[in-house]
Amino acid sequence: MDLDQAGAVAAEYAERAGVPAPKVRPGRVPQWSAGGAILRLRLRKGTVVVDSRFLELDEGEQEAGLAYLVSAVASVRRYNRNAMLSLVPLLAGAVLIEMSLLGAPRWIAEAAFWSYLLGWVLLLGFWYRRCWYEADRRLVAVFGWTAMDTVLEVERREPARPPFYLRAVPTPDQRTARLERISRTPA
Repeated sequence: MDLDQAGAVAAEYAERAGVPAPKVRPGRVPQWSAGGAILRLRLRKGTVVVDSRFLELDEGEQEAGLAYLVSAVASVRRYNRNAMLSLVPLLAGAVLIEMSLLGAPRWIAEAAFWSYLLGWVLLLGFWYRRCWYEADRRLVAVFGWTAMDTVLEVERREPARPPFYLRAVPTPDQRTARLERISRTPA
């Protein structure tokens, strides 16, 4: 499937999923992204960026990958909003901690600040992981288990793990176990 066809498929899937249709364009995709495609959101517009790995997949795998990325639009948008909205309380909390510990020894103030920052990072990791699980559930609900099984098969075939800061990404086995709660009826 070429990029024009991929754009048409993504638009059809977006209508089916009830989200705005993303554009499909070639570009650089991180090596840890299995299947050579990634979703990027800029304000209200989504873009599916694909590289040569995506174009090498068979058509069924490409369609499942597009269905997954379209299914992830709402979850990724919510994650981005939460992350941005949490910055204000993070900064306010950091300032309040530093101000309240003004007379305390420096190591106590630093320990409090870094503990607070670590808590925020862990919260972002929790939200990011939840984003993946929500996208999985939506994919199964809208496009069926066949699409989900295909996506997970591609990820198992390309076992690239994300960099350290994205360790919140669940493995295909974790995602499958989480989805097993949903009935495996054909779509």
